[in-house]
Amino acid sequence: MLEGIDFSHWQGKAGRIDWDRVARSGDFFILNATDGMFHLDPLFLEAWDELSRRGKVLGAYHLLKLVEPVQAQIEWFAEAVRGRLRPGCLPPFCDIETSKIDEVLDQDGDHREEAYQTIMAFLEGLGEAFGVDPIIYISRRGVRHLSPWYAGLSRYKLWIMYRSMTAEVPLLPTTFTEWDFWQYTSDGDGKGKGFESVGLDLNRFNGTWQQLGKLCNSWRVGRQIMLRKAVDSCLTKTEQLRGELLFLKDEIKR
Repeated sequence: MLEGIDFSHWQGKAGRIDWDRVARSGDFFILNATDGMFHLDPLFLEAWDELSRRGKVLGAYHLLKLVEPVQAQIEWFAEAVRGRLRPGCLPPFCDIETSKIDEVLDQDGDHREEAYQTIMAFLEGLGEAFGVDPIIYISRRGVRHLSPWYAGLSRYKLWIMYRSMTAEVPLLPTTFTEWDFWQYTSDGDGKGKGFESVGLDLNRFNGTWQQLGKLCNSWRVGRQIMLRKAVDSCLTKTEQLRGELLFLKDEIKR
């Protein structure tokens, strides 16, 4: 298994982090990019550029707010990571916090299906936007709060939040049979790894360097999808122009 770190601005302010030490502290890094439809993490751009220059394997995550429009959040995330998150990086991650699920469930009535459908709409929309399936961050409790609406979640790769420094493998949520990333503690040595914060989220990847590289290269299918969309768009525009030219010719003859 490979060791990695996920972090956000809570680990320190821009300009105050020892990026050389950070880069030596993990095999891969998952950075918070956006939250909802308005928030850009203040550390994201500097962190991405500094670690990218040091040749690290990078990924970015969006914290999904179930009470805000799905499409607006997809567009906000896509704009925030433009020019950075691309084939060769880890696929986009979707952070589904139990607290955000409960914001919907705490309303009057039974909103579990509504919360589930919102999550699925975001995952499908994000996958279509980037041409690669996103990876879900969720806890066992989060999945349990959606019950019985959870079956479709296992179509996606899992980043499981299961805090244990002694377990050899995490306990999985209902409907999942395997995990890809595991956030096993939030008590990592932040200062010792170059950050300002004392605590730090530490993660494991359930595979080898070769398998991690394969995951980063899974965007190849995505590139083909995007190229097909571009070709289809060009063909549509060509047909529209052809129609306009025929119309103009008819007008001239008159």
